[in-house]
Amino acid sequence: MKQRTKKLMAVMLSVAMSASMLPAQAIVAAPTSGVTFTEAQDIQVSHYGEERSTLFNDGWKFSLGRSSSAYRPEFNDADWENVTLPHDFSIFQNFTPSGEAESGFLPGGTGWYRKSFTLPESCAGKRMVLNFDGVYSHAAVYVNGTKVGEHHYGYTAFAFDITDYVKCDGSSENVIAVEAVNNIPSSRWYSGSGIYRDVTLLVTDPVHVALNGTFVTTPNLKDSSGTDGTVKVAVDVQNDSTASANVTVRNTVYEKDGTTAVATDSATASVEAGATVTVDTMPIVSSPKLWSIDEPNLYYVRTEILQGSEVVDTYDTEFGFKWYEFVDNVGFKLNGENVKINGVCMHHDQGALGSAAYRDAIYRQLSILKDMGTNTIRITHNPGAEVYVDVCNELGLLVIEEMFDGWNLPKNGNSNDFSTHFDQNLTADNQIIDGDPSMTWAEFVMKATIKRDRNDASIILWSLGNEIQEGTGGWNDWGGHARNLIKWAAEVDTTHPLTSGANNRSVSDDDSNSAVVNKLIYENGGVAGFNYGNMSGMNSLHQTYPVFLYSETASATTSRGIYVSQANNSNADGKMHLTSYDTSSVGWGKTAHASMWDTMTTDWLAGECVWTGFDYIGEPTPWNGTGTGDGGRGSVPNSSYFGIVETTGFAKDNYYLYRSQWNKDANTLHLVTAWDSDNMMTSNGKTPVWVYSNAARVDLYRNGTKIGTATRNVNTTPAGHVYYTYTTQSENNSVCTTSSGSGSTSLYSVFNVAYEAGTISARAYDESGTEITNTCKGNRTVSTPGTVNKLVVKEKTEEILADGSSLAYIAVDVTDANGNLDTTADNDITFTLEGNGEIMGVDNGDQATTEKYQQSSVLTSKTSAHIKAFSGKALVIVRSTTKAGTITVDISSNGLTGETVVINSKQVEGTAENGIESYRMSKHCYAPIGTASLTLPATLPVTFADGTTGNLGVTWESYNRANLQKSGLFQVKGTLTNGAEKIAVAMTVHVYGEIVGAKNYSTITAPNVMPSLPVALMTYYADGTAFEESPVTWDLAGITAASFANIGDIKEIKGTVTALGKTYPVTASVRVAEPIYGDKQNIAPAASDLSSNATGDTLTAINNGIKYASSDGTSQRWSNWPERNGSEAATITMAWDTAHLVDQVNLYYYLEDHAASQAPTSVAFEYSLDGSTFTPVGHGDPTALPSEAGKAENGYSFQLDEAINPIAFRIVLGHDAGKFIGLTEVEIMETTISYEENTSADLDGILVGGKAIAGFQPNVTEYTVDSLENITVVNSNNASVTILSDPGVKATILSVSEDGKTTKTYTLIKAVSAAEKADASAKLAAAKKIDGSLYTPESYAKLQSAIAALEKNLNSANSKELAAYVNALVNAQNALVKKTTTTQPPRDSKVGNGRYQVVSESKKTAKLVSVINKKATKMNVPATVKIGGQTYKVVEVGSNAMKGASKLKKVTLGSNVTTIGKQAFMNCKNLKSVLLKGKALKTIKSGAFKKTSSKLVVSAKKMNKKEKAKLLKKLKKAGAGKKVKVK
Repeated sequence: MKQRTKKLMAVMLSVAMSASMLPAQAIVAAPTSGVTFTEAQDIQVSHYGEERSTLFNDGWKFSLGRSSSAYRPEFNDADWENVTLPHDFSIFQNFTPSGEAESGFLPGGTGWYRKSFTLPESCAGKRMVLNFDGVYSHAAVYVNGTKVGEHHYGYTAFAFDITDYVKCDGSSENVIAVEAVNNIPSSRWYSGSGIYRDVTLLVTDPVHVALNGTFVTTPNLKDSSGTDGTVKVAVDVQNDSTASANVTVRNTVYEKDGTTAVATDSATASVEAGATVTVDTMPIVSSPKLWSIDEPNLYYVRTEILQGSEVVDTYDTEFGFKWYEFVDNVGFKLNGENVKINGVCMHHDQGALGSAAYRDAIYRQLSILKDMGTNTIRITHNPGAEVYVDVCNELGLLVIEEMFDGWNLPKNGNSNDFSTHFDQNLTADNQIIDGDPSMTWAEFVMKATIKRDRNDASIILWSLGNEIQEGTGGWNDWGGHARNLIKWAAEVDTTHPLTSGANNRSVSDDDSNSAVVNKLIYENGGVAGFNYGNMSGMNSLHQTYPVFLYSETASATTSRGIYVSQANNSNADGKMHLTSYDTSSVGWGKTAHASMWDTMTTDWLAGECVWTGFDYIGEPTPWNGTGTGDGGRGSVPNSSYFGIVETTGFAKDNYYLYRSQWNKDANTLHLVTAWDSDNMMTSNGKTPVWVYSNAARVDLYRNGTKIGTATRNVNTTPAGHVYYTYTTQSENNSVCTTSSGSGSTSLYSVFNVAYEAGTISARAYDESGTEITNTCKGNRTVSTPGTVNKLVVKEKTEEILADGSSLAYIAVDVTDANGNLDTTADNDITFTLEGNGEIMGVDNGDQATTEKYQQSSVLTSKTSAHIKAFSGKALVIVRSTTKAGTITVDISSNGLTGETVVINSKQVEGTAENGIESYRMSKHCYAPIGTASLTLPATLPVTFADGTTGNLGVTWESYNRANLQKSGLFQVKGTLTNGAEKIAVAMTVHVYGEIVGAKNYSTITAPNVMPSLPVALMTYYADGTAFEESPVTWDLAGITAASFANIGDIKEIKGTVTALGKTYPVTASVRVAEPIYGDKQNIAPAASDLSSNATGDTLTAINNGIKYASSDGTSQRWSNWPERNGSEAATITMAWDTAHLVDQVNLYYYLEDHAASQAPTSVAFEYSLDGSTFTPVGHGDPTALPSEAGKAENGYSFQLDEAINPIAFRIVLGHDAGKFIGLTEVEIMETTISYEENTSADLDGILVGGKAIAGFQPNVTEYTVDSLENITVVNSNNASVTILSDPGVKATILSVSEDGKTTKTYTLIKAVSAAEKADASAKLAAAKKIDGSLYTPESYAKLQSAIAALEKNLNSANSKELAAYVNALVNAQNALVKKTTTTQPPRDSKVGNGRYQVVSESKKTAKLVSVINKKATKMNVPATVKIGGQTYKVVEVGSNAMKGASKLKKVTLGSNVTTIGKQAFMNCKNLKSVLLKGKALKTIKSGAFKKTSSKLVVSAKKMNKKEKAKLLKKLKKAGAGKKVKVK
């Protein structure tokens, strides 16, 4: 955040002087100080209310860091960053070695978003809903300072009705504030943070279609084999008006992008006020066009709600005609045809864009996968963005939408994941739409997702969760939770089956066994889904599940362009890159070809979803970790190796393997090689060249000479699924050797070719022998690169919309002079932009670098970026602005010939050419108390919708200059004029006194982790009153993670807060917290792989939970009996699908009364982060474990020297030659680590002048002291302590707990001196002697009041207060008015049960000021009253008029009453009836009806319907309950 001093423009209104030296609350008669304005900012002009649904993405402000006041409408956000949604606030933060590998070493934190906008008068009486498609992960939403609710799942949509909180007058500014919190650890992958999906504003009439209120189905399609186009449309009609409504619901079906109706039907209904009614219709489409993978035909239903002949709401729902089923032993059928699910799993990040869900990015990503032959997307492990599903509808991609990664238990120690709220109920004050306190968050988010997406043509399955037991601890009622989820899904949708992704590959009816979930899904008509596992296990599951989904497969791990090794899942080039050959996969997975083979050849496997389609940020297996720290690797690697495609969108070699089998309608020919001696492996003088193709024949050439041939075999399964295998032949074994693969290795061809610089190439031929020349996709020719010479653009977008959200992708290759890619090139490439666009980020696909994405080291500005090529390639992403025109991107690199790309940014159709798009203005003015007046700008620079600019005049309304004489805020409104177009503008004026200090800060950090420090801190006046938050700069020189190595240390970090040109010192007190280890759980039973070099007895006995084995119990023990005569140590190795945090191992020895039996002579442990490379880890002395009564279990516990984070663990046991060792059980104990902040703000003591205050108690917060010099505190809780001094009067000590949730304010009051007290006493005595009969009652009463105040507080007031009481006495004495003989007319009078007072003598008006009998149940306010013999119209019920009238039930207001004052009827809790005799009432001020009866009815018979509606709105704004009625 830039410091405010850099953002302020001083406008000198008079002679300059230090404004901040003015005392708080002082009134300065003659101003001599300057006024400052915040730097002018571009303000988007609001056009909301013109459409039913409008994107609400532009014009937001953002700040990273906590704030206690950012929710307030008047908050100064001028120095916040201007952002357009979607926005991810993690992706631009620095990679941190203190982070977690699984979340990509990128931080989370707290971010605040604010948006200011106006609403036209035409929106008055409308309903307004603010709809968020996703905020990660905890969101709190405020509207004009009122918190409307929260949401606690980062992946689902939520909405609030904001009608009652916004102003619709065309001039008043409305402010939306959103606090987004992502406290890491919260996810097993990179989640991103903030408002990372679209926000929309919905504006409707009171009678409208409810949010996601249509359900479109095609009930007869399947039974008619696709010919019956009956469309059932269920519409939820919501009536938010005060009267019942008779409506007609008309549903008309159109083809997508069509305007001619293909079917229509309507129905009528009566909807009571405040009710929602579902109305069904059945339009019938003749000869419907089916939605399929190859022809994704789409339709939409236009729903119109009519009242009489008037259409009051129009709502469109997209859908498609399709039917599908999962058939036992056959697989998946779509529209009656057998279809193999060729799917991929996809996380949601978009590489350099982070998690921001841009439509263009999603479309590009999914189009790449569609071309590969992908037909299904499993959105993992959470619901996707709405636009993501929309693109799948458009492209013809089936969707499996997953609800959760885990349920009610945290996974992998992620203590801040959704488990914190899964089982928690919504709170009663949360106004979230479709939520209520009877619902858990799990129920709410699941129903919200299904209702949003159930009409989408692409959806085929809802997944209840992924590997739900993986990485959790303790017992869980899996069955009970599953039954709830199944029930909730059925309540909103019965047309889509359920599934799950389970790596518990067993069958169980036990609710405590997670395998029960798939069983329950299957029994309720769903489809079981299993992750990974070999075919032996799949065949076993097939006995229970006749058809199921291979829901997650492969987990092949590769990098792009690495050909120096075929090492399996290990460092291929020494730079933390993996091989590009399909020889690498995780221990629990398979290579791509092996997984494809198992799926393609097995019909009852409905299909597979490969992990993953694209690389994603986080989870960089084989270097993944679930704890903090990077192992000294510098925050790398930080993105996954699982993708078939890189984060850049550049295809890895495996892409073409999948394409060759999955996309049979397109030709594929791809060579897996760099054909570069600097990037190849050799064996026996030859390098492997793999060929991926679907051609009938492929000939391979080296430098023009044919050296081998691959011939295709076409194979068809019983269900009709076709796959290709290849046989190979060499032309010359001295140059090229080959052998045909078998099984999965026959899906491609392998040739081992003697390297010779030049070109390796292939030619493809169809079944007739005709060469396929130009339509093959892939690298069919690879040449040895020469010296790098130039940059070549390989992908570019030539035209985008000037809408501020459209993207252009530019991909660049580093090549030699002939255009041959150099896969070893890592040249630094610079991108420079000119024109109406901005650079969003850069990427190169390298998992092992931090110099990418939006890091400040590479994205140096919005128009300049650079990045090193990885394997010869790099990418830049450009976003349009809202100005049409040309965007030019120059691409350069030292010593290379560059390129230039020109992008046309096209104006959005329908944009008015002369309308104001935005204007530039300071929104905040800072004026010291006593400023005489303000000089505001007479003109403002504006930008028009066509991109042109100009200056227009602004007219400011008058303001009350008295506001400049006291601290506080007020707003000056104005109008910007452009012909007939009038734009409301406003400036907030901050009137301030002397700031004396800023808030200190305290927090904790884990050992060896840099703490997260705030970017802004509160500033204060001397009396402890908060002013505003201001930016802070921390002095981190010499402070590193090592500074926080010792648990218990408290490290102070100095900083300065800058406010209004002055700086104030602050201190951050950081405590190095002790790790708190959670409950341990044994993860040995969850091992996905178990192996040993010893073969005695039963290996699987060691993780079956049985710790005792008798001498003949060979099935309950493992031993090395067959190997006992050797000297080699016995080893046992366990591996898991994900990393676990392990700190303890328990071994149970098998011992028997046998000469050869012994306990291990040595015990050692090793762990692996990648499944192949093992590192020793030490342990303490073993501790004996207790045995079950009557059984000698011989258990010993080993505490590891450090907590480790392995995916594999090895136990090494020594023995004597001729002796055998055995184990009955092994427990690998996983733990969770957390760090707790102190919650107390109590101080242990306060010292003044080095002496402790006697009798100090933490809960006593006020003390009188003789001095305010040298104040210090004793603070064992590491609370942040801020001491503010009002010299000579008092000191305020603000103590805030480490967790920031508790604040205690201690006050030290300076005792009054004897001289001050004597002076006050003398003046008091003199005042008491004054003869009151000589002065007017009013002036003498004021003196008596001043005497009473001084007399009451003489012995308790502090110096400042005593002086104020004395001054008030003197002023009252000086203001005494002597009596005259002139008789003044009375100004008030009692009439009935009320006291009335004259408002205007000239207008002869009066108001009710108080009630006399406060126990009365009725009150009549007449039209007129007599005061002093004259008649006055009663026009007002004054402020607090009915104060104390708690028994009041009924009020009659006369026909002249126009105004009801502030809090007039407040706390009249029994008030149920108000009768208006006329229709003059226009104004009801704030709080007038607050805390009145919830059954309040106001009778206004002389008002028309429109006037009554306005009255109802005013009543609600004045505090009347939601159920208030107007008759």
